[in-house]
Amino acid sequence: MRPVRPATTPRAWRLVTIGIIAAVLAGSWLAFGPATRLYEASPLSWPSAPFTAELWRKVFRGERFQLFKDLDKQKLIRGRDKAGLVELLGPPDREGPDGRALVYILQEWDGRNELQNAVWLLQIDLDEKGREAGYEIRKEQGKVGR
Repeated sequence: MRPVRPATTPRAWRLVTIGIIAAVLAGSWLAFGPATRLYEASPLSWPSAPFTAELWRKVFRGERFQLFKDLDKQKLIRGRDKAGLVELLGPPDREGPDGRALVYILQEWDGRNELQNAVWLLQIDLDEKGREAGYEIRKEQGKVGR
């Protein structure tokens, strides 16, 4: 009886190599595909454009996200009262029911990314004296009616 030899022919090695490469590519796609789409749908990936109050008011509300990074970097929201915020950013897209929050739409879903089926909002909270008490970017599922 002849001993069984492992697959050591050049053809067998090629098949094994191709299998390993295919497995690595499939694993990479499974691991990084969804992660890339999540990154593209998040504020981290937003481009930055120089903020001016005039440009903020002029640009379509769903495109304001391009100006937000510079607005945040310049700290122009910090410490302003409600009138100063409205003067800087224009009338809010929404206000909190008690008037202690101003909400501006930064980005709306554009249909290019199924994970980005949300509206990104800038919510500026006001204290009891009507001054900025903090702000955050938050995501709200679905589109906001016009």
